Formats: sequence, C-alpha cells, structure tokens
Amino acid sequence: MSAAYYSYHGQKKEQRIRKLLEELAGLFACVRKNIECYTTPLTMISHIYVSEELERLGFIDFWEQGAFSEAVETLTELPDKILSSLRQYARQAGKGYKESELQLCRSVHAELETALSVHKQEMQAKNKLYRTLPYLMVLSMVLFFT
Repeated sequence: MSAAYYSYHGQKKEQRIRKLLEELAGLFACVRKNIECYTTPLTMISHIYVSEELERLGFIDFWEQGAFSEAVETLTELPDKILSSLRQYARQAGKGYKESELQLCRSVHAELETALSVHKQEMQAKNKLYRTLPYLMVLSMVLFFT
C-alpha cells in the first residue's frame, strides 16, 4: 500500500513542478514582451498574465505588491538552481534600464525553458518507476509469503 501511495504522490509532485515551470516560463515570456513592447511596470504584468498555480501559491499576490523576493520564496518545490536564478532576478528586478531588465528576463526565461525540458525527460523515467513500484512491491510480498 505504501508503494502505491508513494507512487501516486511522486507523480503528483512531478506534475506540479512541471506545471509550475511551464507557468513561470510563460510569465517571464510575458514580462519580456511587455517590457520590450510597452515598458509595462513589473507589478502591472501580473494583471495581464493569468496563472492558477502561481495564484494558488501566493506568488502573484507578492508580485503585485512589488515584493519579488517574497514571491520567489513561495516556490519551494522548484530545484535549487532555478530558485537561485529567480532570487537573483528578484534582487535586480525593476532597478535597471530597459535593456538590462530585458537581458535579465531573457536569461531567467532561458534557464526556465532548459529546466523544463530536463524535467520532462526526467519525469518520463520517474513515471516508469512510479508505475512499476507498486507491482514490484506486490511481487515481493507474494514471493516472501510463499
């Protein structure tokens, strides 16, 4: 039973991380576009971009208040490398000119896209494990008790 529980929750966690990476990549694409084309203030971009997952975590609420560092701290499920990039972005967000903001946004977006593709590949392998683990547990129990 614990193997099935572990497998189910492992898959759900991986799906949440994938969805979070996808939505963050979408947010930073939207940020880049709005800075590039319209010079929209960062706190206003969250009104344009809709994300249920980021909203659920409280990320959007902090973002709208301009508390970028606090917003990043709501993303605890993400890998450390991505969190450190987002923390660096949060420290520098809104403090530079248009070109430096765009460069910063491009680099974070590129890292998110890379992390997303790596996560998708890893997720395929992990899903195989999560699907086989309950069967292996049952098989080991059958072999143990016979």
